[in-house]
Amino acid sequence: MSVLQKVAALLLVLAAVAVWATTGLFVVDQRQYTLVYSAGQLQRLVQTPGLQFKWPWPLQEVRTLERRTLLVTGHTGEQRIISDQNGQNQRLALSWYVQWRITNPQVYLQTVGTTAEVGTKRLNDAVLAALQVELAQQQLPQMLADAQAVGRLQQAIKQRLGSAVQPAGMQVLDVRLTRLDVDEASAHAAQARMKATLQQSAVRIREEGASAALAAQAEAQSQRAILLLEGQRQAQQIRGEGDAEAIRIYAPDHAQNPQLASFLRSLTAY
Repeated sequence: MSVLQKVAALLLVLAAVAVWATTGLFVVDQRQYTLVYSAGQLQRLVQTPGLQFKWPWPLQEVRTLERRTLLVTGHTGEQRIISDQNGQNQRLALSWYVQWRITNPQVYLQTVGTTAEVGTKRLNDAVLAALQVELAQQQLPQMLADAQAVGRLQQAIKQRLGSAVQPAGMQVLDVRLTRLDVDEASAHAAQARMKATLQQSAVRIREEGASAALAAQAEAQSQRAILLLEGQRQAQQIRGEGDAEAIRIYAPDHAQNPQLASFLRSLTAY
């Protein structure tokens, strides 16, 4: 082997070693949990952003999990039969979304899985189970006609989900039902009840507004009369004070010339 071939072989070996050594460097993203594994076992959790070191592959490898808020959407896909508290079966079409995040990656890896998709499936299954339990305690047509009842249902599902997934290193931030539809007959009945309730509310609000308007008008007229009387009283008082001041000013001059005073009084009388 010539010297040139030996040099080339040495350079190739050095390049291979350098490439292998660079596998010991990795960058930690603050939006992710970075986990270092060795022989399939979790060795450490790195949370400091920036460039970090590990043993080169295959001695150690790096995996990541999202630490940002995640959004999972789900639906029943077809009409789902729910039994309400009266024992009646209702066909429902359900859709929802859940905001959640991973709070304890070690526990999540041990109890759920290595990807966020596994947690998504677990959440969707938990939502279906919570809906089955909560809707069984409701009178569905009455609940659908009441927006506050739907809000309470969302809060109840959120609490159930939070209790179910917290031991798995997950946290539920928000739950929203984006679709909650019954069959056509129940939907028409619910719409009729909502319409009747809104009409009653409109009549009540209109009556309360008319009553308030009459009361305000009466109060305004009363205040107007009081202000006019007070203004007349003040005007008479000011006029009396002005007359008295005029008499006081004219009195010395009239006393000096009674004939002129008599003449002025005559002009005033005319």
